[in-house]
Amino acid sequence: MTIPCKGCWDRLHGNRTHRSSRRRECPGLQLALPILAALTPPDVEISFTDDLLTPIDLQKGLKEADLVGVTVLTKTAFWAYQIADGYREKGVPVVLGGIHPSVLSEEAKGHADSVVIGEAEVMWSHLIEDVRTNDLKPFYSQEGYTDLSKIPRPRREILPTKGYFPVDVVQATPGCPFRCEFYSVRKFFGNTCRFRFIGFESLSGANLIQSKKYERSSGVSRDC
Repeated sequence: MTIPCKGCWDRLHGNRTHRSSRRRECPGLQLALPILAALTPPDVEISFTDDLLTPIDLQKGLKEADLVGVTVLTKTAFWAYQIADGYREKGVPVVLGGIHPSVLSEEAKGHADSVVIGEAEVMWSHLIEDVRTNDLKPFYSQEGYTDLSKIPRPRREILPTKGYFPVDVVQATPGCPFRCEFYSVRKFFGNTCRFRFIGFESLSGANLIQSKKYERSSGVSRDC
């Protein structure tokens, strides 16, 4: 599982911002891949790379893997496609997902064996089983949005222990009720705020934190 870095795109296009300086920006962690890791069958070994923290060397730094999944934003698409092409040249199947491949799925398919369109939580386990049976489909697209009550706690243990901004994050309300033309969230996650639930309580406001113990151990801020 890989998160590509916009800094690579900048460097490839002649931006003078050096990669080493970008690594000191302390990015915030993203939960998409840790959530998919939690939905992956337990017998599947997972390796995670955030290219902003651990730069990927296409010539000699590609990991050994049976399947590579890359989450892609438009700002990281150029570099994500190069990572995908590098693995495919080694004979490793690649799955691309995220907002950019969901909008430009045919473009993304030119650099991947399979493209996940929209949210992946429902179909992810099916995709893994298709890989096991050598029956990977070119596109996966679930009907409707994911039932948020079915999303497990992200597997944060796959993430690097250092490098991220030292405040944890939670996914509370995917979606957006506003109509900004330039913003992709509404298209991807829905045109209203969808609330997650824990037990019988909405995961919002004071209920964002499941317990004082979790809040203290993870450094989560109630204002996040």
